[in-house]
Amino acid sequence: MKVFGTVPEEEMVSEFLKAEVDSPSYRQFILPSLKNGGKDRSIIDSPNLLDITENDYRAELLGYRGYKKNLFLFAGFPSNMQWQSASMTREDLMKAKYLKCPPWIELSGGSRIVGDAVHRLREGKVTNAEVSRVKDLFEAGISFPRVIVVGNSIQGELIILEGHKRITGFLMAGLETEMTGIVGTSKDISNWVFY
Repeated sequence: MKVFGTVPEEEMVSEFLKAEVDSPSYRQFILPSLKNGGKDRSIIDSPNLLDITENDYRAELLGYRGYKKNLFLFAGFPSNMQWQSASMTREDLMKAKYLKCPPWIELSGGSRIVGDAVHRLREGKVTNAEVSRVKDLFEAGISFPRVIVVGNSIQGELIILEGHKRITGFLMAGLETEMTGIVGTSKDISNWVFY
């Protein structure tokens, strides 16, 4: 893994929303909120991270995932996270873990290790249409927002916060490149319910 430097938490929030604004699962929470708030997608697609009002709005918008509310995906999530921009090798990603959640536990055969899921998918032991679709998009040269992973240190075990399908699809595509992302670290990450 190559670390490029510290980024503000507002950048993590921005990338999270970029990744989910077009998601069939989550756009239903984002797009109506934008409309009701009199905002358009540019606040997500072209964020001004120097604008405090925009940053506050995006943080509030991410509340559908429990951000800053200690709920849902962010239940037990540490408030003292340090965020860094990084690029991760295929080896880094193969060793990463999925969050503790049934679909990803099952896909990996119980281990939560991304590499185990990739092997099971390649061997035909399991299938996942969404991962296959993302794999095809990567192979077609489509780019995606950065993924977000967390752990207790850069050198330690990393768990995917956002980007499960993208990481798995990227690895299934067999691309010989690195994947850019945001890495959050905290000594208190084990308090996160999905850790």
